Amino acid sequence: MRRDSYVPIVVPAATPRTSSAIASHSFVSSNLMAPAWCNSESSSGSFNGGSLLLGRGGAERYALWVSGCRIRCPGCCNPALFDKARGVATSTESLVDDILRAQRRHGLEGLTVVGGEPLDQIKPLTALCQALRRRAPNLGILVFTGYELDTLADSRTLRALLTVVDTVVDGPFDVRLKEPPGGRRYLGSTNQGLRHQTQRYADPRLWRGPNGAEIHLRPDGRVHACGHPDQVRVALRALRTPGG
Repeated sequence: MRRDSYVPIVVPAATPRTSSAIASHSFVSSNLMAPAWCNSESSSGSFNGGSLLLGRGGAERYALWVSGCRIRCPGCCNPALFDKARGVATSTESLVDDILRAQRRHGLEGLTVVGGEPLDQIKPLTALCQALRRRAPNLGILVFTGYELDTLADSRTLRALLTVVDTVVDGPFDVRLKEPPGGRRYLGSTNQGLRHQTQRYADPRLWRGPNGAEIHLRPDGRVHACGHPDQVRVALRALRTPGG
């Protein structure tokens, strides 16, 4: 076994609750800008899962949220992940196994890494993506970061990461520059960029269209909401309205 498979990455220790949703166990979400939290169908239960729908057909993706963020953008929809100390260290080996297991069960198209701030853990993140590229070469990889790639110091680790991912969404969220209706979906503000390392997600049509939300009602009465924060609020408000 390669030693890099044992590099730990810090992920959320628990499923935090937000004002927008009742959180628990779900696998599917429509959009990465989700304030809702949902654990994937993982044996370890140590990470969070979801999906990002790209294009008309929509493809399920495995979403990995990491803990810790030095940038801490005002208005961020995931402030519960700012503090790295609230997470737990998980080996890249176990995460790779969980992702591959989910791929087999759900026919996943790819992996999306969000946070928190993924590049604050660039070494284990790179090890994770390298291992997936070796074991699942057809799996697409997207990484969302609040850093601007052009401002980062060039390093061997950064170059290695960029050779095994398909697209990086870079730049801090700026609440004054929110992406307008009809703009690019999945991006929070107009200053953020799309850095395509391959052509897999380079078609601009993949990034156009309305944001959405998904509501899942469990047999035990629990409600799970994932999606764009504005759309989640609208959907949950309708559920709380009698006759809505």
